[in-house]
Amino acid sequence: MPSLLVTDGPLAGRRIDVDARVLVGRVDADLTIDDELISRRHAELRTVEGALEIEDRGSLNGTWVNGERIAGPRTLAPGDVIKLGTTSLEVEPEPEDTGRTVLAPVGEALRPPQELEPDPEPVAQAPSTTPVVSEAPATPPPAPPPAPEPPGVSTLREALAPVARQPSNPEDELRPVTALFADIVGSTSLGERLASHEVKVVVGECVNRMTRAVERFGGTVQAYMGDGIAAFFGLPHAHEDDPERAARAGLAIVDVVSDYAREVEAAWGISGFNLRVGINTGETAVGLVGHADPQSVALGDTTNVAARLQSSAEPGTIAVGKPTAQCLVHAFVLEPLGELAVKGRDKPVEAWRLVCAQTAAQAAPLTPLVGREEEVRRLKSVVEELAEGRGQMLFLLGDAGIGKTRLLAELRQLATSRVTWLEGRCVSYGTELPYGPLVQMLRSWVGSEEGEPELSVRTKLRAKLGLLPASELSNVFPYLSRLLSLKLEPDDEERMRSLAPEELAGEIRRAYRTWLASLARQGPAVVAIEDVHWADSSTRELAEDLLELADLAPVLLVATFRLDTASEGWRLRMRVLTDYAHRATELSLTPLGDGAARQLLATHARSGSLKVAELEQIVQGAEGNPLYLEELLNAFADNTGFVRGLTWAPTATQARSPSCSGRTSFASSAAIPTRSTCSSTACSSAPVSPPCRPAAGASCTARSVRRSSADPEDPALEG
Repeated sequence: MPSLLVTDGPLAGRRIDVDARVLVGRVDADLTIDDELISRRHAELRTVEGALEIEDRGSLNGTWVNGERIAGPRTLAPGDVIKLGTTSLEVEPEPEDTGRTVLAPVGEALRPPQELEPDPEPVAQAPSTTPVVSEAPATPPPAPPPAPEPPGVSTLREALAPVARQPSNPEDELRPVTALFADIVGSTSLGERLASHEVKVVVGECVNRMTRAVERFGGTVQAYMGDGIAAFFGLPHAHEDDPERAARAGLAIVDVVSDYAREVEAAWGISGFNLRVGINTGETAVGLVGHADPQSVALGDTTNVAARLQSSAEPGTIAVGKPTAQCLVHAFVLEPLGELAVKGRDKPVEAWRLVCAQTAAQAAPLTPLVGREEEVRRLKSVVEELAEGRGQMLFLLGDAGIGKTRLLAELRQLATSRVTWLEGRCVSYGTELPYGPLVQMLRSWVGSEEGEPELSVRTKLRAKLGLLPASELSNVFPYLSRLLSLKLEPDDEERMRSLAPEELAGEIRRAYRTWLASLARQGPAVVAIEDVHWADSSTRELAEDLLELADLAPVLLVATFRLDTASEGWRLRMRVLTDYAHRATELSLTPLGDGAARQLLATHARSGSLKVAELEQIVQGAEGNPLYLEELLNAFADNTGFVRGLTWAPTATQARSPSCSGRTSFASSAAIPTRSTCSSTACSSAPVSPPCRPAAGASCTARSVRRSSADPEDPALEG
C-alpha cells in the first residue's frame, strides 16, 4: 500500500497510507490539515492499479510536486515531494512491515503513530577463559579543545566589553517591523548605453516613484542604495496592518515600474527595464547609529532575509517570507516558491510569491464563540426582525481584538441563507480611495476578479443590473461604472465632466442607493462595513444616504468600529442615534471574564502543551481580550513568550487604540493586533518565529526589560 511521510507542517512526522482514495483539505476532508494556506478541499490522493496518484481539486494556492504546480492528475514515485500550503509530504518506498503506519480512511481522524521500542543493544561478551564481571559505564571521550579564535577576535571582544556593560540607549528598542527591499534589475548595464547624467535621470526617477508608493501606504524609506530602496513599515510609527501595507506598496511599485519601463523604452530605446521586490516581517533591533549625525536604523535577521528574498525574486515579482505570508493569506493571492537557499544563512528560507490582492478576502476559520450569549441573542433578534421586513442599523463597538469581527461572522452565519450579504472594510491607509468599502461590495456583487479585463467587468455589471427597471438603468449604470473605474461612453463622460464635484458625488450616492433599493425589493439585504473608525468622509456620506433606505426597506446597515470620537465613523454613529434611534441597536463588547477566557483558551489545541501556571499567566495577561489570548498562547507555545526570571514593563506606542473603558490595559499597551491575527502579544526577548506573528504596535525599549530579583521559577509580570 503506498504511503507518504509528512516532513513539514502541522502534521510533521506522521505517515499516511493511501488505500483507494484520500481527500486532503483544511475542512470537510478525509485528511484534515490545520494549515491556513490549504484550501477547504485541496487535493485528492488515490491508488490507480497499485500506483499512487494526486490531483488538485481547484485549490487557491495549487498542488506542487517536486517544485512544479500540477495542472492535472500526476502519478507519483518514491522520493517525490508534494507541497500543499506550508505542508510537505514525501512519497516513501513500499515498506516491508514497519508496524508504524497511520491509516487515513474516510471519516476518521489522523492519529499519531505509536513509537516502537528500540531494539536492545547487544551486550559485549568477554572471552570464555575470563570470569564474567559487570562492566562500569563507558567513560565518554574527553571533549576536543575549543578551536582557536581568529586573530583579533579576542582583542575586539575585550575592547567592546565596556560598551556591552553600559546601559542601552533609551531610544533603542526591539520592534516588529515589515521590511521591503526593491532593486532595479540590470541597472549596471545602463551605464554602458547611457551617459552618466542620463543614468541618473532614469534611475533617479524610478527610485522617486518607488518612494512615493511606499509613502502612500505609510512606510518609511530608510536607505537609498543607488538603484534601489530599503523601506520599513512599523518604523518610526507602528500600524496594526503593517504587513498588508507593505504588500500593497510592493504591488504598487511593480505596477509603477511596469508603466515606467514603457516610458524608458519609448524615450531611450531600452527594453527589459524591471525590478525585484522582497518583503519580510519579524522582530528587529531599532536604534541610533553613527557619530556626528546619528540615524535610526533597523537591524536583524528580518531585514537580512528581506534583502535576500529580493535578490532571489524573479524580475517583476515580489517574494515574501513565511511570517509575512501568514499575515496576508486571507487577503492576497500567494504562490509557494519553496525553500530558497540564501547567502549567509545555514538554513533555507521558505518563500512565497505575492501575486495580487483578492477581490473578496477569504474568511478566516472561526474560533469558538465563548462568553457572548447575550450578544448572540440580540443578533438573532435583529435577523428575525430583518426577515420580517424591518430595516435597522447595528453597531458593534469595542477595542481592537475584542471580538467585533467574530460577532459579525456569527451574524453572517445566522442570516446568510435569508439575505443578500454585502461586506466591505475600511483601511487605515485608504483615504486616497473614496467609497473604498462600498466599492468592494459592488465589485464582489458583480463577481469581478482582480485584473479582469474591463470589457468583462462592464458586461457583468450590465447583466447584474437587469434587476433595475429599464427607465432607471441609464441613470445608474454610468455612475456605478465610475465607481468601478470603468471607461465611460463619450456622452456619459461629457455629462459627468459638466457636473461640479459636489454634484457628481451626489449623483454617485443616488445611483448607489437606487441599486441597493432594487436589491431590497427582491429580499432583505445586509450592508456590513468593518472598521468604520477609518472611514473617509465620502464613505460616511454615502452610508448616511443609506440610513433613510434602512428606515423604509428591509436593509440592515452594520458597522464595526472602535471608540474614536474624532473619526468619521463616530459622526455616522451620532447621526444614527440622533435621527434614527428607533432603528438602532448598539452592542458594546466588554472583556471576557476569567472563566470565559479559560474556557476559550481550552478550545485551542496548543493549550494542551502548556502548564497550568502558564495558562493562568496567559489568562491574566490577555485581560479578557480574545485575540490577545490567542496570540499570548502562540507566543508561549513557540517559546517566544515571557522569559523566566525577567520582568517586562511594556511601553505603549502611538498605534494603541483608545480603550472603551478609559483605562490602558497591559494587552493593549503591549500589542495592537489585527483581525487576521497578524500580531504578537507582549514584548519578547526571543526572535519571533512563525506562526507567532509580530505585532505592528509592540515595542520593547531597552529600559523596559530588567532582571527581576524574584524567584526564577515564578516569572513576574508588570504593567
